Amino acid sequence: MKKGIWCVILSLFYYSYGQISVKGPRIGIGYGANTYLGDLNYQEKLHRVYPALHLELNFETQKAFMPGFHVIIGNFIAQTRNLPPVDGRQPNAFVKTPFVNASFGLKIRPFFKSPISPFVGAGLGLLHFTPKNEQNQNLSSIISTRLPGESYPSNTLCFPLSLGSDLKLSRNFSLGLQYLYVLTTTDYLDNIGKLGTQSGNDKMMHLSLSLQIVLEGAQRLGR
Repeated sequence: MKKGIWCVILSLFYYSYGQISVKGPRIGIGYGANTYLGDLNYQEKLHRVYPALHLELNFETQKAFMPGFHVIIGNFIAQTRNLPPVDGRQPNAFVKTPFVNASFGLKIRPFFKSPISPFVGAGLGLLHFTPKNEQNQNLSSIISTRLPGESYPSNTLCFPLSLGSDLKLSRNFSLGLQYLYVLTTTDYLDNIGKLGTQSGNDKMMHLSLSLQIVLEGAQRLGR
């Protein structure tokens, strides 16, 4: 699946390179709700959500393709009572994970000239995360919560997939509604890996509303 995502992202970037005429950068600032999918909340039918700040720098084009950067700053909290000990090790039942997610992506807008412009997108990014316990201690340094020799880095690659729509308010202002489903390459957003009951890596979801401003200034990108 990851290889397929890589192929789609690289193909879109290659196709768009040299094909887009930039009108100007589009700066966006938004606020949203986020949650994660992992060992501490997989039994919840309705996931709790937590606030996050969204910052965007997109490059408004005269084509259906719009490249840009996206930064998300936030945290999530999760807990459960249903994780049994394994080999004498008790995994943490609570986690608070601050994170920063920075990515570069490409949005496809079939109706980019319309006042209401739906889009889909894909990207590649880096996620920095720091799982903590109730005492605000870094769980990555508390080895008793994991099996012997089990460790993990605090940075991981991620693959954000987006779906949303922009509403044009005027020539230079628009509102954006966006849903992000973020695949990661780690199973430790909650500090629980081999002691967990769920297979596969952790994931994140975001829903945000943003105000976007287009700064005028046309130029040509690519060949």
